[in-house]
Amino acid sequence: MKHQVKHTTGILLALALILSCLVIPADKAKAAKNYTLKTIDHSTTVKGKKCTIDIKCYYTYVQFKGDSDVIKKINKGIRNVLPKNYKNYKTDLLTYAKSDADEREDDDTYNDYNTQSVSFCNKKYASIHEYSFWYGGGVSNVNETGYVFDMKTGKRITKVTTLTKIKSLKSFKKALKKKIKKQDENYDISEIDKMKSTEFQFYITKKGKVCVCFGPYDLGFGGWTKKFYFAGDNL
Repeated sequence: MKHQVKHTTGILLALALILSCLVIPADKAKAAKNYTLKTIDHSTTVKGKKCTIDIKCYYTYVQFKGDSDVIKKINKGIRNVLPKNYKNYKTDLLTYAKSDADEREDDDTYNDYNTQSVSFCNKKYASIHEYSFWYGGGVSNVNETGYVFDMKTGKRITKVTTLTKIKSLKSFKKALKKKIKKQDENYDISEIDKMKSTEFQFYITKKGKVCVCFGPYDLGFGGWTKKFYFAGDNL
């Protein structure tokens, strides 16, 4: 009888442990899904003498669900980072496509679009990751950036060291420059010393890392984003 009680107790403890592991991710998943994606789409097609060029031109952005003052403030903050003319956005690819469609032999698709997603969300912070892609028949550019908002006040957090374990801006820059040079010795880090803590682009990853982003050509060359990760502090 004692053996049966111990056996039953062991099973119950094991089940409790499993459930405790499941509850936290479920809560986080629920929080991260509490938003909708809105899209302003200006995609079009240009038919020329020799080929057809489709233009993918749109902006997909996040809006959190809810009518509290904090949620309203965050949603407004997200809209504020969009191009001022995003509702009537006119891409310069349209001009290129009209010219190229009369000259090129093969059909193609030109791209000028931005997509947002929620990269991190809990009771303290909401982070947006934004991906942009541009291609006009020749070279292409990829850009990634992000935005972080305080879930208690709705304010956007612009000071990168608020979120990183390294609180000293001087120490943060030193660590960042070391990471940059490790990734590519030829990158230009001369501008970093002049940057304020509010001038860095960053977002929080799903794993709670702070990702610092540099856009195409920011470090001297390359049509892509350079990303560097730091441990987050009390996220």
